[in-house]
Amino acid sequence: ICPRRKIVMRLLTSLALPLFASNSFAGAKKDHAEALIKWLKTENGVFNPKTSFRSAVPNDFNSVYGYFADEDLAKDELLFELPRSLIVSNGGEPTYMPLECDTARNLAKEMKLGSESAYAPYVEYLLDSQPPGQIPSAWSEAGQELFENILRSKTEEELPPEYPTDWLRDDWHHDCGGSYDPVEIHAAQIVIQRAWDNLMIPIYDMFNHRNGHWFNSVDTGVHSNRTILIRASRDIRPGQQIYNSYNQCRDCGGRLTDYGTPEILRDYGFVETFPQRWIFEHYDVAFEIDEKYKQGKATGEYVLKEWILTKPDEDDIYMLLNRIEVLQDDMETLLSDRDPAVPEREWDIIFEFANAMVFAVNFAVESFEKKSCIKGGCSILPGYQDFDKTVGIFLESSYTEYTCNYDEVMRRLDKEPYEDLERIRSLYQTSTFSWNKETRATCF
Repeated sequence: ICPRRKIVMRLLTSLALPLFASNSFAGAKKDHAEALIKWLKTENGVFNPKTSFRSAVPNDFNSVYGYFADEDLAKDELLFELPRSLIVSNGGEPTYMPLECDTARNLAKEMKLGSESAYAPYVEYLLDSQPPGQIPSAWSEAGQELFENILRSKTEEELPPEYPTDWLRDDWHHDCGGSYDPVEIHAAQIVIQRAWDNLMIPIYDMFNHRNGHWFNSVDTGVHSNRTILIRASRDIRPGQQIYNSYNQCRDCGGRLTDYGTPEILRDYGFVETFPQRWIFEHYDVAFEIDEKYKQGKATGEYVLKEWILTKPDEDDIYMLLNRIEVLQDDMETLLSDRDPAVPEREWDIIFEFANAMVFAVNFAVESFEKKSCIKGGCSILPGYQDFDKTVGIFLESSYTEYTCNYDEVMRRLDKEPYEDLERIRSLYQTSTFSWNKETRATCF
């Protein structure tokens, strides 16, 4: 018999977490996009006039802001061409340290120059649209503590992401020897969130992230010495958003199999929309879940797209499930009442992320169980569909009156003529085997 398990908590897909909710900000973003495109063209760059940065619903500044196709785009059509003279960098080759220290310092210098900077349109966009405090490492002390407590338990392995709040403390202040100057700290955060290693690339870093079929752009390689070309990776219809990927792009290095939804929250400050990738390294379990769409609309149904690298062992996935049950207990303790010391946005993101993880693991376990059963062998035995009825599978009919009461059953089997043979505890149930010395029947 293959066990069935209900998903105990769903991802709060309706939770809206806009970084900036005001209409005035969305309007300012539009103005910055126009200034950046104008700057691009004056520097001999190219921008496809069939595309634009705008709200998903024109003139509705509360809708998603992104990069959209306004007319049909063919596969491989040029979206924009960006000269390397517009890139802010460390002035040399990437160091491949987690944080490119000199890129952050150079960006801070330009931010201090503001409108006097050679990169003024870009710097002014970053200052207006990318406030500090977006990534967990820059959250309030109370927010960081809550996030870490959700991921940790005194007796269990830590849940991903690793080093959830270490960017500024360890990488900027310690490894880079970075100062506590607010502008430099802000610049370091921007580099963490938006850089391709040592490169800050205007306009390209304004693309929103989404994987799967949604990911529909490709670059020619940002680390070459050539002009950066961004093209459509497939045909794109009018009104569709043009996305980049933060972990499956051409220049994303080894992120494909070890970087997913938790790491995106750590490094970019948001819980990604489906599809989501969850990599639980300590448990050797990794998978991708996506939402089904029909006629362009989300159905609220989900599918496990793949086990990343390999399908997990049964012991591993049930150990992970056990850890998620501990997480749920911690959530009831830590998230049942809003802590006023934690800013609302931080609280909402932690709450969304924890729910997303619980849903993802429960769904993956359910998918694992379905696909692990031999075809036709996953149904519950008919005799166990309704324990209030006598189904005739016991030697003593009177025994069935106790089948709904565990304590009564156990007291019955603890008496003569029953003899306890063995007790086996798995990650999700305890099985007790007893022998009736008179009838020679084995019960469990």
